[in-house]
Amino acid sequence: MSRPVDAVLIGAGLRGYYNYGRYAQEHPDAIRFVAVAELDEGKRQRFAHAHDIPEAFCFQTWEEMVARPQLAPVLINASNDGVHFASTMAGLETGYDVLLEKPIASTLAESVILVQTAARLQRSVWVTHTLRHTEFFQAVRRLVQSGRLGDVVTVKHSENVSWFRMAHSFVRGFYSNCETADPMILSKCCHDMDLLFWILGRRAVRLSSFGSLLH
Repeated sequence: MSRPVDAVLIGAGLRGYYNYGRYAQEHPDAIRFVAVAELDEGKRQRFAHAHDIPEAFCFQTWEEMVARPQLAPVLINASNDGVHFASTMAGLETGYDVLLEKPIASTLAESVILVQTAARLQRSVWVTHTLRHTEFFQAVRRLVQSGRLGDVVTVKHSENVSWFRMAHSFVRGFYSNCETADPMILSKCCHDMDLLFWILGRRAVRLSSFGSLLH
């Protein structure tokens, strides 16, 4: 069996525990978690128990984790959007390559700084635009780039958020208040912007978004 890549995790919520954590359990030859940072004690202990992480490597905050000497080659950042920039920057400075949940940051300036910092430190930052890896969107990309459709003049693309996700995330949930969370076009629709850029192979010239809490 090949030697797994050691990794540390920031954010042991749904994505951290069920996606990355479960993958590590199902593929122990690929990845092994050696430390976790999570504010919620119950979630932190749940993840630590699932991956046999000693108490000494369980941290309440990401600041505590990155203040320690580098614990692994890779940091997986599944924290809340608002701390993506600060925690990733700190991780890069500590020495980690980073797998980062979208969005990269909350502003264009922060995104540029993060990319420039990774280049300066010769670190890798991978952003989890997972839809690129689905069979459906890969087929769409192959079709568009094959030329069978001719020149693409216009695209109508909709982000169809399910009623449950809309009601419990963007109306009354974590993303319901622009004072405490990123707007929907950034927190959710960055997937769509990435897909359009990837499928068409063109940069956006103009971008707009509209919506309300009516429904």
